[in-house]
Amino acid sequence: MFRLSLATLWFVALASGIRAEDRASTLQKPIAIPANVGFSTNISDDGQVATVLFDNAFVELSPVVSGARGTHRQTASATKVMTVNFPYKTEQRSVDMTLHIRGFCDVAPQANARLVVCAGSATHVVDLSADENVELSDGAKEDYNLDEGGADFFDEVKFVVQRHAAEPVCQLTFFLEVDRDSDQPDSGSALLVVDTIDLSVAPPAKLKR
Repeated sequence: MFRLSLATLWFVALASGIRAEDRASTLQKPIAIPANVGFSTNISDDGQVATVLFDNAFVELSPVVSGARGTHRQTASATKVMTVNFPYKTEQRSVDMTLHIRGFCDVAPQANARLVVCAGSATHVVDLSADENVELSDGAKEDYNLDEGGADFFDEVKFVVQRHAAEPVCQLTFFLEVDRDSDQPDSGSALLVVDTIDLSVAPPAKLKR
């Protein structure tokens, strides 16, 4: 009994020796999207990575059709805004996070598609109107070629969130936009889809290898 008490006291002393700022931040449930967007979520067992799969996070435009009145009153652009709230737990004043975005884009001639992401300290614009080459923070590269028939795309956003509340929330806002020249007959259609996002939490500086 006396040995057990010593072991318990030793464990408590060891645990109390870990400084608050050295403890890893973790993502928490529930992940919420206050909009008419279908989604499913998953958080890793260690709370370091959260994944959101979307059902209907997309915008699209039909081709311009020339009729008796020309192209009058045909839609020139379409937009969608959605916000994703990720609760997290931390003892740090600021937390480094990385966002990975995956989706699909099909853009016809004389049409454009853009995705803007507002996350913490970063505002990131992905121009999907032309061929792109994305270089990730680890040196890897992702290519997506938006030729006829569309293509998948992948992008990465690194940002910092500041803790301002006892129960902090990381808020990510996505602005999807497609447009085309409605004065030109047969100017083509545009489709932009966000399929999946992965949010990961960086460990405190003293825990990084």
